[in-house]
Amino acid sequence: MDRSSKWFPYLALTALVLAELSASYETSMVFAALPTLLREFPDPIGVSWLVTGYLVGSAAFAAVCARLGDLYGRARILVIMLLLSAIGSAMAAWAPTLAWLIAGRALQGSAGAVLPLCFGLARLHLPAPMLPIGIGVLAGTASLGAGLGFLAGAIIVDHISWRWMFTLSFGLALAGAAIAACFFPLRGAGARLQGDLDVLGGILFVPGVVGILLAATDAFRWGVLDPRSLALGIAALGVLALWARYELRHPAPLIDIRLLARREILLANGVFSMCAFGAMQTTIIVTMLVQQPTWTLVGLGATATAAALVKFPAYAVGTVGSPFGGLLTSRIGGRGAAIWSASIMTGGLLALLADHSSIAILLAFGIVIQIGISMLYATVGNIIVLAAPTDRTSEAAGLSSVLRAIFQAIGSQVVLLTLASSTIALEAGGSPAYPDGRAYALALIIMAAAGVAAIAMAAALKKEAAAPRPAAA
Repeated sequence: MDRSSKWFPYLALTALVLAELSASYETSMVFAALPTLLREFPDPIGVSWLVTGYLVGSAAFAAVCARLGDLYGRARILVIMLLLSAIGSAMAAWAPTLAWLIAGRALQGSAGAVLPLCFGLARLHLPAPMLPIGIGVLAGTASLGAGLGFLAGAIIVDHISWRWMFTLSFGLALAGAAIAACFFPLRGAGARLQGDLDVLGGILFVPGVVGILLAATDAFRWGVLDPRSLALGIAALGVLALWARYELRHPAPLIDIRLLARREILLANGVFSMCAFGAMQTTIIVTMLVQQPTWTLVGLGATATAAALVKFPAYAVGTVGSPFGGLLTSRIGGRGAAIWSASIMTGGLLALLADHSSIAILLAFGIVIQIGISMLYATVGNIIVLAAPTDRTSEAAGLSSVLRAIFQAIGSQVVLLTLASSTIALEAGGSPAYPDGRAYALALIIMAAAGVAAIAMAAALKKEAAAPRPAAA
């Protein structure tokens, strides 16, 4: 293909959009199936790991493979990630047990490396004036793909079987890999590696993160002060400390902690981590509220498809919100855009806390929250892409995806455990048990508090962060 053609940047962006669309489908498709899976596998904590396992896998693959893309070619690693995601989908579709299903979801997490790799390819192939909008379009695609995945998963669960969700994701991942392989060269386009490849540093943080999540889960089962929970938590923190020390001493770290410590990158990641911990749990809240029986005096008693139809408009509007976030960043700078985005998101959360009594209210406030999230995707992406060295763009974006996945995983555990902390059953000692109004209120308070923290971090950014580029001479 003629890369000097004026149409090439638009075609390149289209190919990246299709690749990201096939990956982002997997992010939320399982949410609509949570009530169904809880009935088939009556283990709430185990089923919660269908969300957490994917996010932890996403963090691991984004950490390692985004940097591998910088070193060995982003298009090549992009195709490999999509193929691994297809294998994970096949495992989940045929899983005989919950453990196998969780393992398939964790391998599906390889799709988490796709967006940072697409950001890196966008910086490589798009002209500078087009880059902020291109980043916004890719971030919007992540929102649209998640919405389509949620809707498709709900329809499949209501009318066929949850296993077909994974069959569809298998086909989409293969299609995304084929498009990327046909459009982008799979040879070259990588930096020269200096020294040995730091594989250990790329994966050592994973057991630490998993240990912290398991300690939180076990604390709910056994109690916060139980020696087993405390020992696991301390051991996990020790592993993370060992990983940080190892990476700081490595001459060519796969995860460059010093890069993460740059002021603008650190604060931008902090903003999005709080968004992931709080606002990104809205899908869980809405799904549970819509499908919970009306006799609990909290739920709305609808189907999984109805829950998806409530959330899908928010994801669809978010597709527009991300390019607008990119445009806003190019006009007023990253700091201003981040403050506006986080404020919109937090305002929606506070409104949802005040009233979540009808489908219309959930729909309206869900749209507001998703607009803020989608704008933050583009704003944070632009700040990080422009603050990072060119040869480490995908790595910097990958680190952002790592933190987002980790905090989203922690947030999902916190929200699910909070919802399980105060329940109402069909009858005394009966089953199933559903969250009561107090549990939902507490979960939303935690999410809104994270939004306030995101606003504070956005305000601490420098005014010139991701500032508008001067016009070309």
